[in-house]
Amino acid sequence: MDRTIAVIAETAGDDLRPVTWEMITLALSLRHDGPAGVTVIVPVARDASCAGHIARTAGVTVIAAENPALEHYNPEPWGQILHDILTGLRPSLVLAAHTPAGYDLAPVLAARMGVDCLTAVESLRIENGLIKTTRALAGGKLIMETAPGAGDVVTVLPG
Repeated sequence: MDRTIAVIAETAGDDLRPVTWEMITLALSLRHDGPAGVTVIVPVARDASCAGHIARTAGVTVIAAENPALEHYNPEPWGQILHDILTGLRPSLVLAAHTPAGYDLAPVLAARMGVDCLTAVESLRIENGLIKTTRALAGGKLIMETAPGAGDVVTVLPG
């Protein structure tokens, strides 16, 4: 398992959604607290220019998953294409935004990869060398803290 944190960019057609930058910033903050790289996977149908924009702006490794099947969101082809990339990458953690597409895709990816899926995470931090997550349960009455396992898929609430 690599120490890379993989970020699944959220796209609309071939354009980036702003929440992608939040996920990249979060991954970079975790990297600064430990020896990890950040790789952003950008699913697009045709025009991967937004991938170059991420690489130039954020200074991270970017993989353009360019495939006509990615033109409109569908969890099956998206899950298969991203699974194939993530299998080769072997990241220590996979981050996606907790948006309708993110919370639909994350369990598909986790099931294909044979890892756990943590959804609606409110924060991530490094504690004693481990990544820890925090999320609310029971309408905010309970707070759950976990340490994701190797390769787990985590959706993070935007904002």
